[in-house]
Amino acid sequence: MNFEAPFGVIAPRHPDDTGSEPWFSQTECLVRWNAETLVYVRAHFQTTEGGQPVKRSAALIPVDVSREVTRHVSLGVDGIHAQLVLEVEPGAISRLRVRLENHESWRQEFSDRAAMLVKSLVSGHVLLRVEDGEFVS
Repeated sequence: MNFEAPFGVIAPRHPDDTGSEPWFSQTECLVRWNAETLVYVRAHFQTTEGGQPVKRSAALIPVDVSREVTRHVSLGVDGIHAQLVLEVEPGAISRLRVRLENHESWRQEFSDRAAMLVKSLVSGHVLLRVEDGEFVS
C-alpha cells in the first residue's frame, strides 16, 4: 500500500493493547434536541485494493438522541471486520458517542507496518450533522 505518511490509522487490535496504532477512534458530543431532532453519522476512511488506496464511506446513519441507544453498524468492507458503535445517553442535553472500530484479528505479520496497513482503516474519521437541534460541544 503506497500511503505517504498515513494518518488517522485505525489498525487491527493488538491482543494486549500494546500496538503502535489505535484500534478505534472515538468522538463525543453534546446535543440539545427536541422531538424532531436527528443526528446523522457517516464514516470516511481508506482501504487498499490491489495495493492501491481506495476511498470508502459508510452509509449515512440517523440517530435519535432523545432515547438511550446503543447500535453496532457494520461498515461492510470486504476483507476488514470494522464497525461504527453509536451510543446515546439521553437528557435535556444528550451525549452522543461514536466509535469507529477495527475488529480485524491481530496476526504476527502485522508487526510489519506495511502488512498492518492492508487491514487498517486509514485516514479514518466520522462526520456528524444535526437536524432540528444543535451541537453544544
